[in-house]
Formats: sequence, C-alpha cells, structure tokens
Amino acid sequence: MRVMRALLVACCLFVVGSAVAEPAAPLATLERTPGLGRSPSYKLAVFDDGSVAYEGKMEVKLIGKAKGQLTPAQVEALRAAFEAAGYDKLKEEYQAPPHKETGWVTTSYRKDGKTKVVRHRASGADEPERVRLLEDAFEKIVGSARWTGQ
Repeated sequence: MRVMRALLVACCLFVVGSAVAEPAAPLATLERTPGLGRSPSYKLAVFDDGSVAYEGKMEVKLIGKAKGQLTPAQVEALRAAFEAAGYDKLKEEYQAPPHKETGWVTTSYRKDGKTKVVRHRASGADEPERVRLLEDAFEKIVGSARWTGQ
C-alpha cells in the first residue's frame, strides 16, 4: 500500500511539474547599466501580452521590481518602433573609444522566434541616431519615467 501511495504521489508530482509552463521570452527589453559615474541602472521587459516587468537597480526613482501593462495598441507601437529603426540591420555592438567609461545600453527584440540584441555605450558616441530614437520611443511607450524619474 505504501509503495502504491508513493507511486501515486510521484506520478502526480511529475504531471504537475510537467504542466508548469516556461516563462515566455520577452518581446523586447531595454537595460541601462552604470558606468563609473552616477548613472541610472534599470531593466525593462515587455511581453507579447503587453505585460511590463521593471527592475530598478540604482540612481532611479524606484529601486526594486514593478509591473505594468501596455494596451494592444502600445505593443504594436513598440513593434513598429523596432521595425522603423531597422533593428534587424543594426550591428550587435557599437563601441565608444576605450577612454569613455560610461555604462551600456542594451536592447533586444524578438521577431519570428529569434531574438536580436544590440548594445552600445551610454555616451552615445558610436551608434546611429536611429538607435537613440528607438530607445526614446521604447521609454515613452512603456512610460518608464514613473519608475525611473527620468
């Protein structure tokens, strides 16, 4: 009887464990990391359903985690911003001269099951203007100022 009970419990745990879904990959992310000076450090992740995950690390209004929700129109606007920037044609990294010890700005965008990542120094010395415009659009669409104070 004990063996049967143990087998039943093991089977139930296997079925329950198998039914737990993997977390969905974000549609898009934006992360700012600090350099040597005092600069904001935070990460934003937007998912297909419009949910937004924020994590503030330093030099922002809210340190810690928060959640938000975008409308379907805002999710489409975010997708459109990445497409308008020609994100799939951008280089993976834009490096400022080595003497600039600024933080990094990293974005990612998932399209057709593939995720591309682009990063550059926050100094803005090397990346094309369309990268900055995309980041501005991302921040505006998500409404990140409520958490970052920026």
